[in-house]
Amino acid sequence: MGAYCYDFYARHREVLEQQHIDSGQMFHELGLYLKRRMKSSQAPPHPALREELDLLLFRLEMLASRDARAFMPMFCLFNIRLLLFPQQRWPGQEPDPRDAT
Repeated sequence: MGAYCYDFYARHREVLEQQHIDSGQMFHELGLYLKRRMKSSQAPPHPALREELDLLLFRLEMLASRDARAFMPMFCLFNIRLLLFPQQRWPGQEPDPRDAT
């Protein structure tokens, strides 16, 4: 997950700044989750983190339809979300019942 965070923020910083994409709240929520995870390896990611990831994904998806440079940061963010919330592939989609096994 660290590599995806680095790629999202550092490698694509110019695109994010040009498009006024602020990921500060998402990284704050991610930090809170990681702190809880250090105390208990069973701590699940919290809903506020998923909401922040979803908001950024929706914004980047709209941007990527107009500007191809927004695709890679969206891809990195999607991978972060997929690692944290594997039961729901894309924001708004129902979980696949086959994944419950």
